[in-house]
Amino acid sequence: MLLADMGAEVIKIERPPEGDEMRHMPPYFYRGESAYFISINRNKKSVVIDLKTEAGKAIFLDLVRESDIVFNNARVGVMDRLGFDYESLKKVNPKIIFCSLSGFGKDSPYKNRPGYDLNIQAMSGVISMNGEPGRPPARLGISMGDMSGALYTAFAMVNALYYREKTGRGQEIDMALLDSLASLLTYQSQYYWVAGVIPQQIGSGHMTSVPYQAFETSDGWIVIDAHSQKHWRILCEILNAPHFADDPKYATLDARRRNKSELVEWLSAALSKRTTDEWMSILAPAEIPVSPVNTVDRALADPSLIARRMIVEYEHSLGGSLKSLGNPVRMSEHTQSYTSPPLLGQHTLEVLRDTLGYDQDRIEQLTAERVVSDVSRFNR
Repeated sequence: MLLADMGAEVIKIERPPEGDEMRHMPPYFYRGESAYFISINRNKKSVVIDLKTEAGKAIFLDLVRESDIVFNNARVGVMDRLGFDYESLKKVNPKIIFCSLSGFGKDSPYKNRPGYDLNIQAMSGVISMNGEPGRPPARLGISMGDMSGALYTAFAMVNALYYREKTGRGQEIDMALLDSLASLLTYQSQYYWVAGVIPQQIGSGHMTSVPYQAFETSDGWIVIDAHSQKHWRILCEILNAPHFADDPKYATLDARRRNKSELVEWLSAALSKRTTDEWMSILAPAEIPVSPVNTVDRALADPSLIARRMIVEYEHSLGGSLKSLGNPVRMSEHTQSYTSPPLLGQHTLEVLRDTLGYDQDRIEQLTAERVVSDVSRFNR
């Protein structure tokens, strides 16, 4: 979807008759279309092809001839069994970029396991660090196991396109969700390798920086990062405790880290005396890194997201308009535009006719044989 937002023609091949299983993900639907599916499929085209038939495979190979990238997120081995491995596709289009995103990658000892967000978060170590101390392990509220792989894959595709532009050569890209999420461990992994420290649950806090966490106000929560000496001194002044800035127990970052429990207890008591909005009006103008802990509804109404056009609206193919998150990439030579997520098979006839140049007789024959399907059939 990220590449489609930036102008790429993305053709989503779906299986008959139900298509992508995310189309049917409960519990929320817009005119019969899953909200989950809607959230990640805008700006794409949908083509329904039965790849288990020889005629369907032939259509797929015709699309490979016309394409820059073939992307699949099937389990390792599925594309090989269909005859669509990189070496086979390269014979059809020598410049093709073949990109696979699986749970663990094709040379992993776990390559035959299914890879889903929850088990990727668990295996990467992320869940072990998430949540409050002494509480059960907690999954991140967003699907970061899936999303990190998607972000790295888009990055890899763009690099492969640039490499091909320079060399004329395509290549195979082998991406893994576990690799992608584990790569985000950054300083946590380095702390372990350097000092043997295994990161534990720390809630909204930080292993090194203090104060750096969520604090309860009289009517909600705020987060404060005042670990730098500059911000620490400002915070002490605001809280009418300037002497804390030079107290040997709190004067340096390492001292604050060693005396964190006592310091956090004092800060919690002080910050609980005013509302979230009151603290925002005091701390933000003083350039303290502070933010309210927004619920999703408040986050989506934030003036910054609105000003940056991150809340967009488009006309849905089923009628009516829907809001959506925009693409965060801003480029001076590119204008963002958004189209509805495709209905199942909505673009089958268009792609066969306009992209592949099939004549009407051939299209009708393929449709009659149920090798391909278009949206009109599914809406009957």
